[in-house]
Amino acid sequence: MADRVRTAQFVGRVDELATLQAAFDSARSADMNSVIISGEAGVGKSRLVRQFLEQDHGVTAVIIGCCRDSGDSPLPFGAVVESLRPLAKRLDENTRKEVYEPVRTHLAGILPGLETNVAAKNTSRSQLFESILTLLESLASRAPLIFVIEDLHWADRSTLDFLAFLLSNAQDAQITLIITYRCDELAAGDPFLRYIAQLARNENVERMDLQRLGREDLLTYLDELAGAPLESAVGDAIWERSQGNAFYAEELLAAIHDRGTSELPANVKDTLLSRVKGMSATAQKVLRIVAVGGEHVDHTLLATVAADMSADELDGGLREAVTSQLLVTESSNSFSFRHALLGEVAYGELLPGERSALHGRFAQALSDPLDLPRTKHTNAAELARHYFEAGDHERALTSSIDAAAETNAACGYAESRIHYEHALSLWPMVNAEQRPAGVDLIELFDQCAAVAHLEGDNNRSVELTRAALEHLQDGDPRSRILRVRLGTYLRSLGESEEALTVHERIVREMNDESPSSINAEIMCAYAQSLIAAARHRESAKHAEAALAMARAVGDATHEARALAILGSNLVVLGQPDVGAQHLQDALDLAEALKRPADIAAGYHHLAMTLSGPLNRLDDALAIAERGASRVADLGLARHWGALLQSIAVDTMFRMGRWDEAVDVLSHALHRSAKGAAALDLLLARAKLTVGRGEFDVADADLNKIATLAARAIDLRYTIPLATLRAGLALWQNDLTAATQAVEGGLEHIADNDDVWFAAPLVWHGMRVEAERAERARASFRDDDVSKAIERGETLRKLALEMCKSGRQQGALRLVVDAYDVMCEGEMLRIRGEAAPDVWSVVATSWEQLGQPYPGAYANWRWAEALLARPNGGTRAARRLRDAHQVAVRLGASPLQKEVEQLAQRARIDLTTQQDSVPEQAVIDVRESALQRLRAEAGLTKREAQVLSLVADGQSNRGIAETCFISEKTASVHVSNILMKLDVRSRVQAAALLHKAVSTS
Repeated sequence: MADRVRTAQFVGRVDELATLQAAFDSARSADMNSVIISGEAGVGKSRLVRQFLEQDHGVTAVIIGCCRDSGDSPLPFGAVVESLRPLAKRLDENTRKEVYEPVRTHLAGILPGLETNVAAKNTSRSQLFESILTLLESLASRAPLIFVIEDLHWADRSTLDFLAFLLSNAQDAQITLIITYRCDELAAGDPFLRYIAQLARNENVERMDLQRLGREDLLTYLDELAGAPLESAVGDAIWERSQGNAFYAEELLAAIHDRGTSELPANVKDTLLSRVKGMSATAQKVLRIVAVGGEHVDHTLLATVAADMSADELDGGLREAVTSQLLVTESSNSFSFRHALLGEVAYGELLPGERSALHGRFAQALSDPLDLPRTKHTNAAELARHYFEAGDHERALTSSIDAAAETNAACGYAESRIHYEHALSLWPMVNAEQRPAGVDLIELFDQCAAVAHLEGDNNRSVELTRAALEHLQDGDPRSRILRVRLGTYLRSLGESEEALTVHERIVREMNDESPSSINAEIMCAYAQSLIAAARHRESAKHAEAALAMARAVGDATHEARALAILGSNLVVLGQPDVGAQHLQDALDLAEALKRPADIAAGYHHLAMTLSGPLNRLDDALAIAERGASRVADLGLARHWGALLQSIAVDTMFRMGRWDEAVDVLSHALHRSAKGAAALDLLLARAKLTVGRGEFDVADADLNKIATLAARAIDLRYTIPLATLRAGLALWQNDLTAATQAVEGGLEHIADNDDVWFAAPLVWHGMRVEAERAERARASFRDDDVSKAIERGETLRKLALEMCKSGRQQGALRLVVDAYDVMCEGEMLRIRGEAAPDVWSVVATSWEQLGQPYPGAYANWRWAEALLARPNGGTRAARRLRDAHQVAVRLGASPLQKEVEQLAQRARIDLTTQQDSVPEQAVIDVRESALQRLRAEAGLTKREAQVLSLVADGQSNRGIAETCFISEKTASVHVSNILMKLDVRSRVQAAALLHKAVSTS
């Protein structure tokens, strides 16, 4: 490519690197070890060796020789000479004298530049071998030595003999010998293979057959080379053609990058073509027939197509191609090219007429009842391809439609879309009377759009549906359902504003609301679009209507969809138990119906609800991971799999499992999802990059999100986008940008039911004002302090209103309480008041919710507030250490930096766990505060014990296990404590105890 200087990070090969490292470690104990690496050309043997050599091994030297393809005139000791010639220049003068002086006379014959006053004319072969060995052992006696010989299959006889001698005689040296050779150019029975087998008999030799990269590793490699994630179509095409061969993949990417073409690069084509041209005429003919046949060609089918060849000729050509490793055989008695690009080259050697004729013969053979081990959809797809290439458009149209239906049934949605696209392109080429009976153009458009949606290409779904609408006659009743589906595809594309407009118009046009499947589909689609607008009450109303209609007409598919939508709404609207049950029922019903799209939607609704408003993070992660695996099996990985993986990443972020989240995200991004799935993945990554201080990446992602979400009204995009922009600006100390982000986000939260998304934004707004007030106060700008307080009070009022609403929605109570106290803490910062008791409650709240990152933020603020009071240093140290430990574990560098700066100002050592106040003293203070609170509230001794456990974040189950009581009894104690303390939640009860401790 144009910027070939770009290098990719090393990808994959972890086990292979470990094997090389183990051999080197063994050689350190003066026990020579060797690794022989075989693999096809371009698979990455040299790159693996280079990666190993780039590590710091502390060696005397690394000597590398490469064997050359010299035809019939090889240079003796070619690779050995190449490895030793530059060695003398790299050694210091003393080492050079010590290692070369004893062998100078005998080596002068093969190393022309070596200074010597004695002629080396009579040096025998054995003396030469011994001299080279002496030189290597002398070097290895100082520190380990790594000796690499590349492409040994081209080695001259002298080099081969020396290596055999070296392996037999250097057993006690600190030498690691690494040998590479190509296996794909060696025919069975080649003498070189016997030579390798003989070397491998040595107990200190390990063989490694380097395989091609797997799909995910190859796509990661390509992304690194390109400098950005590739379009999925490009990545998939390179994967299919290169089949994991790193060199071929790099060359194909370069061709696309440099010349904008997918044609095979000339250097690769010439290399492969030379191998095909090296075969006999009979073998070349067989190769061309196999190339036309496809990926796997059965012997029976080959024999039928190659009827002009005798059985001996056919088998002889196949045997030659297999022996030369151009073809490989499979257990089903079929043949395929060892590498797909070989098939491309062989196919390209055919004249147009030859191709057409061979495709026609394959089509005829496949139409006959041959006994072939292939599935129905495979046969239909092959027929469609052969008829099309043969120019038989009528049969190609019929076969394409059949193949589309068969691959759709087998969950091959990408392949099904391709077949439908072929059918649509063939439609105008076939006369009306020759088209298959019962097939309608509008139906083809609709079916093609549906499979494109399942594949994850919603942009194509929108195009196809709009094309279908253009082909409709005025008054065609199918217009309504096509527009419903158009709205659904638009929403999946991320254009939820237009989707809602489309669905609203259809509902307004309804003049018949009697139960029917079409009306149920309309109501479901509209209800889903209303969720995007956070109009949950309206959405629930229409979902209930859809559910009633579906049940009235026995439409189980739309019953499952309505249940999922209704369940999501009810959880947010304060009926979490009923809503969660609806979500589970929807998923169970979709599984029973075996409806892939509804199964995927069921997992998505359930995982998103568990992770978001319900904060059941462990359950959410389990559902998201199980769902991602399930939808991958159903062929829905690109869209639905990406959506579920984004939920998993978001959940892991909150659980403090950031490294795992990065791994999942990396895998998900390779799917090159579009629309809503792409937005969700980018948002998930932006949370991580903002949290970890990767500001350039975060800023780029947020700009992409803003572009992709420009036509979306979903609060799950607009509000998190504003919140993340504010958070990024805060870490960068840009309060103006942070304010603009908050104000832009606040414009979207009026008149909606979704506290879940709005509360973090309001907290960020208050955090901005707290920072502004602290700076103004430090500069004695009283007017600015007053303005910050005024803006803070406005935001605090908004927060209180939202929190009041959220508490009425039971599922949100714990989350709402956490944000309520968090906003209170920021308000006190705005006013310049130190409030350690408030921040202690915030820290406890997030601990109970299982979210360590905001908990670490709370501990930082808690410590800051403690340091503002006399004698707060000891307790502040504990808080800072807790915050620092979490920040370091997560890699949250911005937060880590703030904690370290505060610790430095307070002269607190974060590396020790020792406090200046004995632990028993801390325990005594807590016990004294607990007894005082017990007396004031009239708590029993057991209730005081339970209150202490509540303050430590224990659940009812944990309390029961600690106190040896039942979980039900623990629940009763907690209820009594809340009543006696006159508080509404466990968090507030814990706050009272923390406050009592802080004032003791």
